[in-house]
Amino acid sequence: MEMKGTPQVARLTVIKPFPGKRAEVQEVVEAIMQWLRTQKGYVNGWALASVDNPDESIRLTLWEDLDSVNAAATKQKNLALRSKLMRLAHEYATCGGVYGINDYLPKPAGKKSTS
Repeated sequence: MEMKGTPQVARLTVIKPFPGKRAEVQEVVEAIMQWLRTQKGYVNGWALASVDNPDESIRLTLWEDLDSVNAAATKQKNLALRSKLMRLAHEYATCGGVYGINDYLPKPAGKKSTS
């Protein structure tokens, strides 16, 4: 999967389905990911299931900037999908969060790191 832009920000969310709700959670997470892919500033993203703990997964998305992350997070469609998710699972956004990734990506040829 090719990236749409240059990611500057990553958002990580840890999700732990309530007992018996894993399949429903997967459906909602996929709906969230499909919607996020249409948003301005979205670069790439993945929903990943834990290998060690079948009751835990993460959602990792890459964004061009923090404004894009915040704009997507506050749109009605996202709020409705996350509301549905919170009825099916613990969503630990505070364990994840939003991270700047500038200095962790390979620099294009000819550009030097500022650190």
